[in-house]
Amino acid sequence: MKLKRYKRFFKEIWIKINFKKIFAEEITLQDLSTAASISSGTNKYRKIRNKIKGTENKLAKYLELQINEQEDFVIAKFLTEGTHTFDVQTVTFDNGSVDKKDENVYEIWLKIEQIFSYLKTNPKNEITTQDIKDALKVCPVRVHCNCYAFLYQGSQYRLDQLDASIYHCDIPATTWEKLRPDNLLCKHSYGVIRQINFYIPQITMSLKKYLGLTKK
Repeated sequence: MKLKRYKRFFKEIWIKINFKKIFAEEITLQDLSTAASISSGTNKYRKIRNKIKGTENKLAKYLELQINEQEDFVIAKFLTEGTHTFDVQTVTFDNGSVDKKDENVYEIWLKIEQIFSYLKTNPKNEITTQDIKDALKVCPVRVHCNCYAFLYQGSQYRLDQLDASIYHCDIPATTWEKLRPDNLLCKHSYGVIRQINFYIPQITMSLKKYLGLTKK
């Protein structure tokens, strides 16, 4: 048991040292959009997924923006389909509705911290898509996806070691460690983050509605 604890301790130290060489003290969406946040194996299957389903901006639907101004964060929530090459029950977007089939869809959450503090540095009483783009370059981010890969291939555990997971995780990858040693993201969350500019107008509108900045 002591040996296992020592191995785990050194694994946690390795994660922090290895990724801190790449990322700044606080991880941002801009950091996670780079190839450094995904393993070559996961990236391979992401490309296969794109051929089957299309890129994530064509597939993932923006659901809502959970806003907590007092604690200075927002959580952008997205819904995406699983990767299948055959016909299954999936998400339907007819008339803007979402038909959630739990066995074949996943939610991706992006928690953007310190966003209201950043927006207050802007003297004008307005929020533009460019303001949100700029905020996402510097505001700390935490990520969650409820797919099995995110948990069991080690992404959630590694992000938690870097203070970038929404939920705490003390389950390191074991079987998958050799196959996905440097995964910070699953292919679903990586796809959404890579395509985040596509969703910025919707995120901006959600914030403007909350702050009463939309035209009546």
